[in-house]
Amino acid sequence: MDMIEPAQMETERFFRAKIYSAAGAARFGMIEATCPEGQDVSDVAARVLHPDGTSRELSEDEIGRGEVIGANGVPVRRLRFALPTANAGDIFEFRLRTIKDKKHQRSFYAMTSIPAIFPQELMPVREFRFSYFNHVGSEFRATVGSARTPRVFISWANCPDAEVKYRPDGGDVVMRNLPAFEPEKLMPALLDHRVWLSAMQIHPEGNSEAQWAMWSTYMAERFAKSTTPDPAIKARCAELLQGAKTDDEKLRRLYDFCQNEIINFRWDESAEALAAKQAPLKETQQWQRRGYGRPLSSAHDVLETRAGGPNENTLLFAALARAAGYRVQLWAYAPKSLLTRIQTPYGSPFLGLRTVGVEVGGVWRCFSPGDYLVPYGMIDWRCEGASAFRCDSKKGEFIRLPIGPAESSQVQRKGRFTLLPDGTLQGEVEETYTGHLAVERKERYWRQDESKAAADFRAALFKRQPGAEVEALSYANLHSRQLPLAVRYRVVVRGFAERSGARLVFAPSYFASGQPALFVDSQRKYPIQFPYAWQEHDDVEIVLPDGFELDNPSAPAVVGDGGKALGASYRIQFDRRSRVLTYRRDFVLGGNGITTFRAEAYPLVKRLFEAFQNADAHAICLKVVSELPN
Repeated sequence: MDMIEPAQMETERFFRAKIYSAAGAARFGMIEATCPEGQDVSDVAARVLHPDGTSRELSEDEIGRGEVIGANGVPVRRLRFALPTANAGDIFEFRLRTIKDKKHQRSFYAMTSIPAIFPQELMPVREFRFSYFNHVGSEFRATVGSARTPRVFISWANCPDAEVKYRPDGGDVVMRNLPAFEPEKLMPALLDHRVWLSAMQIHPEGNSEAQWAMWSTYMAERFAKSTTPDPAIKARCAELLQGAKTDDEKLRRLYDFCQNEIINFRWDESAEALAAKQAPLKETQQWQRRGYGRPLSSAHDVLETRAGGPNENTLLFAALARAAGYRVQLWAYAPKSLLTRIQTPYGSPFLGLRTVGVEVGGVWRCFSPGDYLVPYGMIDWRCEGASAFRCDSKKGEFIRLPIGPAESSQVQRKGRFTLLPDGTLQGEVEETYTGHLAVERKERYWRQDESKAAADFRAALFKRQPGAEVEALSYANLHSRQLPLAVRYRVVVRGFAERSGARLVFAPSYFASGQPALFVDSQRKYPIQFPYAWQEHDDVEIVLPDGFELDNPSAPAVVGDGGKALGASYRIQFDRRSRVLTYRRDFVLGGNGITTFRAEAYPLVKRLFEAFQNADAHAICLKVVSELPN
């Protein structure tokens, strides 16, 4: 990283891997490399070296280029190298160069801050070197686990053997023999477990206490200034709270106003939002321009223009709450999938998300109306349980954001079916989603046509019920903030019940049967973290075919705690007169607020989810009767 003009960060990368077996050739027939989106990629080359000494260069057609969403939700550039006829004994190599310079970053000085670089790969890394060139002439000097200049602090995590070499104009951090890093399904906080390095500005004292005290004071004072209620905010607050009596009613009105009446640049793509983005800024606000177009400097500006980014909408809510007489604080946090160990000098740059703490009856509650799709009383699912910092001008405090109750995120699934003598199932289905289950699906398709959501829904259903044919599929509230999100359709599933001689055998759990196993590995290295707590409630009614009767039916046994904290319960009933088989399934995860499990608990969690899968596949048998019932 070179800090002299033109400022730029240049990366040279060389990769070599040897294939030892047929299994290795099958697994690594495609090698991927990723780099940040805002960088130029050049000097790309790749080749395969064969055991007989010959080699083959990969052509441009064998090097795929594209963009994907990275592990932390940020877009990245991806290069995919397709190994031609990989065999045991082959060696594959590639090289590339990336450059990030002034043209990629509007704020030139921001080049001095690099939150995270990842030395670890899917394969072992022999050597990783980070070089910093400081043109102010200051020498590096050692601190515990870090090297720094008066301008930049270089730190790393999860690598105790890193080496520092000093130069008059900068220094090098070298890491050797890093083990392979393979992320696991549902693993928490990437930076808590993967080797990473950061370079950023820091307090001259260079210690955690001084850094956080300075940052806390700065953020608290800036927040207080930006949320000071002026006459316009006080007047709007009084108008909104007219007739409201309880704290909950007052805060809900303020929350709904900020979500519904203020254009949110991140989510709103209307003509009005586009005009607001293109409107000229005040001269003092030009430097604050960001990806959303024009974030504003104070709650007054947000109210005046009726527009802002997510953090600005939340800023206005804080000012209105202050005008209503509530005590408020700024809480800054990092997504829980990124970093939870923020109590370090390099933690604050990751706290780019904002929520507002409001004291209600002596209890602090957090609100983020800038999260456009999140209903009142909840926070974004990516941040439940995340590490946060309460900014205070006197003394800040590290906290953990709350985890929402399981009952706030539910899916209610209802199916009314008829089973035909040949094993075909047909009927109508309705699924309704609330809370995080709804928000997650809305986010996925917010900028896509409903047909894309419908196609994905059909594909997922077909994997679970291979004989399914769907008609009249429709969504309600997919592209609105209204809840619940609902999907309705008619379905025909051929071969739903298997014919075995004079019997029909089927699993009545239409919604849960056929799901693939969640955990298949025998061992696990990292903890397990589910995104949020939720509940599932399935209500299935099946009219059985004439000429058949139940053959010793039974319901699955209760699994776990039966649906209180982590478990499921099942009920099966049969009405002989109407010939309707009723199946009920109730599942809950996180009913006690626990959504994370230690790696040591993996065998228990794995067995529990295997028990869920077996219970969901529990079969009912029908046998042919000689006489039809009256």
